[in-house]
Amino acid sequence: MLVQSLPEGPLDIVGDIHGEYGALLSLMDRMGYDYEGNHSEGRVMVFVGDLIDRGPDSISVVRLVRRLVDTKRAYCILGNHELNVLLGKANSGSKWLYGEKESLIRDKNDRHTLQALADEATRSEILSFLQQLPIILERSDVRVVHAAWDDAAVDKLRGSKLRTVLDAYYFYKGEVDNRIISLLKSVTASAERDVLLAQWTPTGTEELSANQRNARVSEDELSAQCAELMYQNENPVNVVLSGFEEVSPSPFFAGGKERTLRRKRWWNDYPSDSPLVVFGHYWRKASRTESNSEDVHLFGFDDSGKTPGQPFSLLYTSEKYVNAACIDYSIGKRYIERAEGLISGETGTALGALRLPERKLYLHDRAPLDLQGVPGEGVSFDNDGHILESPS
Repeated sequence: MLVQSLPEGPLDIVGDIHGEYGALLSLMDRMGYDYEGNHSEGRVMVFVGDLIDRGPDSISVVRLVRRLVDTKRAYCILGNHELNVLLGKANSGSKWLYGEKESLIRDKNDRHTLQALADEATRSEILSFLQQLPIILERSDVRVVHAAWDDAAVDKLRGSKLRTVLDAYYFYKGEVDNRIISLLKSVTASAERDVLLAQWTPTGTEELSANQRNARVSEDELSAQCAELMYQNENPVNVVLSGFEEVSPSPFFAGGKERTLRRKRWWNDYPSDSPLVVFGHYWRKASRTESNSEDVHLFGFDDSGKTPGQPFSLLYTSEKYVNAACIDYSIGKRYIERAEGLISGETGTALGALRLPERKLYLHDRAPLDLQGVPGEGVSFDNDGHILESPS
């Protein structure tokens, strides 16, 4: 089943691991687990996905998590990296699965990033395990998803008779394909396209499409942009595994190319009286502020990113905290720190977990912290203009 139930009792929800096996063992030790996943208080771990890629030993991470899942000492959902390998995509950081060495540092192409490489039997073993995993876990007081919770998307998946993530992905992709074909055949295709682009344009930048035309963005390019947004935002599998996207107020460079779409702060619309939703995916920084985040618009006080955020609290809008917690603290960038000879964690990387119901944040390399912020309450600032959390 794509949507499954969480067990009752205390939970430790673990963020994106990205092949950092040593960090996972350190985190388990700090939280009181032994190597077999046993805990003296009967706690269980929940993994939010993105177990794999970039780090040195994705194979050992998957094998450990699989053993814990098989013995009911842990639960796990898929992330977008797992979906990509199930789809057969050899993206940057995932060539280890195909037994290939890879350099992940662009200016160090002569140096391969250290990664354990899978043979054919190991690849089959890993893919077989991943194919069995759900993409949502829930109970009355908490929801776990990799990237985004959207009621409409989750309702589609919850009510679906599709059994695997690949079945669901291709089924809903087919629906979007048909909608795009219908749109292209429409005599009002341009107008309908512009309505969709306006729907996925941040408030305050509604004139972006006109500005793009002034910058000589072609009709074909606008149509391609609209299609890309439809594939992302209208396929519920893509929504929950990699989140919503929106039109960027201005083009930017990422991943070596110019982009016009960016990730959306979907939690701005998440009701504060809804159950706590815990997710990863968004590359937070385990440092005093998140002003140096690549996606600065995500974690600043508002969409502008001008006021730095605070990474150890619930997420927030410009008015209040929402009942949402992102626990991805960019451990997937540890390979960069190693390649550059930096101290581990110097750039704000850590493996994180949220302990419930205690609302404690555990990081693998430091003392635990209280998760700050109260859903529905306002956000205040310290003397340096940084967000100051309310007492929890």
